[in-house]
Formats: sequence, C-alpha cells, structure tokens
Amino acid sequence: MKNFTALIIGLLICSGVCAQQKFERESRIKENEVPDQAIDFVQNLFEESTRVKWYREENLDGIAIEGKTKRDEGVYSVKFSADGDLYDVELTQDFQDLPEDAQEEIEEYLSENYHRYRIKKVQVQWSGDADQVGALVRDREPGEDIETRYEIEFTGRKDRKTVSFEGLFDHEGEHLETKEIVPRNISHLLY
Repeated sequence: MKNFTALIIGLLICSGVCAQQKFERESRIKENEVPDQAIDFVQNLFEESTRVKWYREENLDGIAIEGKTKRDEGVYSVKFSADGDLYDVELTQDFQDLPEDAQEEIEEYLSENYHRYRIKKVQVQWSGDADQVGALVRDREPGEDIETRYEIEFTGRKDRKTVSFEGLFDHEGEHLETKEIVPRNISHLLY
C-alpha cells in the first residue's frame, strides 16, 4: 500500500511539473504520410504557394502534424491532429507588428515577472472554426468564432538563472500561461 501511495504522489507531482513545461520534437515527413484533410486545407489556404514542408511533432500532449510555408508576410505553421483536424494557424511576426495595447500588456507582464527578458520569437495564433480561420488567413476576413492569441518565446532571468520560456497571451495581451521550454536532449557530440 505504501508503494501505491508513493506512486500516486509521484504521478501527481510529475503531472504538475509537466503541465508547466514545453517539449517539442519535430521530424520531417513526406506528404503521403499526411492526412488528406490536412493537405486539402493547406492547398486551399495557400493556392499559389509552391512549397509546404510537413513535420510530425511530438510534444507532451501527444502527436501533431504541421505544415510550414514561407510567405511575404512571414512563416505560416498550420497544425493538425494526427487525424487531420485543424488545431491552429500561426504566423511569425515581429513584436512591433502586434497591436500597441497588446505589446504594452505583454511587456508589463514580462518586466514584472523577470529581472531581464529578451523576446526571441513571436507568433500570432488563430484557432476556431476551420472555414473561418481559412477565410481570415486567405482573404483577411475576420470571423466571429476565431480566437486570436500571441505565442511569445523568450528568455527570462529569475532567481539568478536565465531560462527559455513560451508565454501565451490573449488578443489584448493578457497573460494566459507560461511554460518552461525543455531543451532537446542531444545524444551525440556537436563540433
């Protein structure tokens, strides 16, 4: 009974830690390994785009399929479930391209919670009804059921330690969650 109790306590502690961490491992896949539904969505989204790279992403939540393509406005990442259901569309942007109110809220959160910080990557994230998300990206038509968020990857210094994080903020810049990025474990030497 003691071992069972220790196991339960260990699992609860681990699930709390895992919930605050982000780990992703991407590996290239061929288009024939991608669900047809995902291919069709991306082809309709970027009709004139000539090249989409496909990836299989393993993360703490499971497995996802992601199509990436570069356009004039930035790099798009379109994420799907393993069955081809749309999770979200992300567009890499400069921090200065976000609405000023959102920038101020995000900077306020970062300066209040970290001694120093440096923003490394910003993505605008749209999720919701697939048809409406497609219309927003393709035709710039905003939909009622689309959720806009900002995914900010940054390094932050706290307690004399600098760590990489990913913060998620709503369309107004209000903080939703922050996860520590777990570095990839490399099993060979790099020269």
